[in-house]
Amino acid sequence: MGKKPQVSALTKEKLKQAFWSLYQERPIETISIKEITDLAGVNRGTFYLYYKDIYDILNQIEENIFPDIHMTLNNVPVLDYIWDAAQAFAANREYLLVLLGPHGDPAFREKLGLGLRAFLEQQLVGLNDEPDLQKRQLLLDFCTGGTLLLLAQWLRCEPPVPLEDLIELVDRILSPYFSDEAKEFLQKNKEKRV
Repeated sequence: MGKKPQVSALTKEKLKQAFWSLYQERPIETISIKEITDLAGVNRGTFYLYYKDIYDILNQIEENIFPDIHMTLNNVPVLDYIWDAAQAFAANREYLLVLLGPHGDPAFREKLGLGLRAFLEQQLVGLNDEPDLQKRQLLLDFCTGGTLLLLAQWLRCEPPVPLEDLIELVDRILSPYFSDEAKEFLQKNKEKRV
């Protein structure tokens, strides 16, 4: 009986890895349960012991990595948040390269973007200097999309760009919108991050 959970976990992992190896190569719509089970060396019925469908595997993978990326928004300085997010991105690089790539899950990208947008909306008080609400929203969308794209591109860099250099770039891009308090905090704590 003690072995059963280990066997179960191993089988579930084999199915997940089989799915992931296929998903790295092509869109989810083109992957069948039969392909996954054949590659994992289990029967179709076993698949349904662990997953409802193919999208359930993808969702479970995303849920496992998303908590590492989706930080708490309470009064965290912008660059500390980006630093933590970048470390989480680096730790989950294998998955994020696919999830944010051409065959990736748009819902995951949107969820990630919404979390980042909510955070930046709190932190980038300089955006409030723009009196036109529509323009302010466009600026926020630009900062969010640009930061997300920068993180995704950073993952693809070969050789890797040091995290400190990434943070410096984000600082240069977003600093016009930081509050005076945030700028002062960043200046005092710059050495701590490096």
